[in-house]
Amino acid sequence: MARLSGLRFETISRIEAGKNRPHRKTVAKLAKVLEVDEEVIDRALLAIAKQGQDEPYVGWRFLAGLDGDLRAGLIEQLICQWTHHSTGLEGNTISAGDTHLILTQGLTVSGKSLREHEEIHGHGSAIKLISSWLNDKQKLSVGRCHELHRLVQTERTLDAYAPVGQWKVEANGTTAIRSQGDPEWHEYSHPRHVAALMDQWLDLFNKSAKVIADGGSAIDVYTTLHLAFVSIHPYADGNGRLARLLANIPLLKAGLPPVLVKVESRRDYLTLLGDYCTAYPAPKPGESLVHKNDEFRKLLQFFEQEWQPVRQLIAEFHDRQKQR
Repeated sequence: MARLSGLRFETISRIEAGKNRPHRKTVAKLAKVLEVDEEVIDRALLAIAKQGQDEPYVGWRFLAGLDGDLRAGLIEQLICQWTHHSTGLEGNTISAGDTHLILTQGLTVSGKSLREHEEIHGHGSAIKLISSWLNDKQKLSVGRCHELHRLVQTERTLDAYAPVGQWKVEANGTTAIRSQGDPEWHEYSHPRHVAALMDQWLDLFNKSAKVIADGGSAIDVYTTLHLAFVSIHPYADGNGRLARLLANIPLLKAGLPPVLVKVESRRDYLTLLGDYCTAYPAPKPGESLVHKNDEFRKLLQFFEQEWQPVRQLIAEFHDRQKQR
């Protein structure tokens, strides 16, 4: 091909690997050698580019069997929805449509803050990072948790009392919104207990994939990891986004889609969390990280319901594939 086209071997190799976007003259040379229209070359180049974009998500096994365009479209929709809903639960006001434009076109939205834009980009990058972990054999570690935290936390001002990529150094709590009765203050685990508690949580996490593989309930695993993480609240900020990212990793490893809690369900989500958190004090080292009480079961049912639209979306893409 290099000899016939007059191009360098290295140039063709980089084009095939998706590392070079050729000029129109180069496309014309390739089309002439291959005796095809330039449009055929353009389509091939587009497919190569999309394949490169999909690479971090090869561990998403529910994509199997989809054509390249459907695969890319589903990845795009899931990342945008996951980012919009998870950041929206924490107060980000950028719409679903604008989230899509920010992540796919690199655009900015008039009237929205730099912080909100950075939250969108940070969360999108966090999904890419956890997806890249699916096929390696390393266990989730403290270092990886901190790496993920640095992506979702966009605060650029250094604050010794709210460190990024480190466990919290000050006690923290929240006014829990309960389904019945007045709001109630809830204290999270003390900073001096966090390291030991997170060792317990990581042990629980690293056993979770086997639980699902052995026939255990995936939504029970998600609920357990999610609630255990937020009960400890190991960081000064960003705990909700991290809990929703990390608790989904065992599901993705099992070939299942992620659970996405919709921003429209925010009140139900917060009240159910409030009911659960105020039922027991925050855990201390050596204690059970999760209590499978009535409040736990209500949250499990809630997450099961929130999971359905994502599963339906994936089914729709596979139906489109069958119709081709």
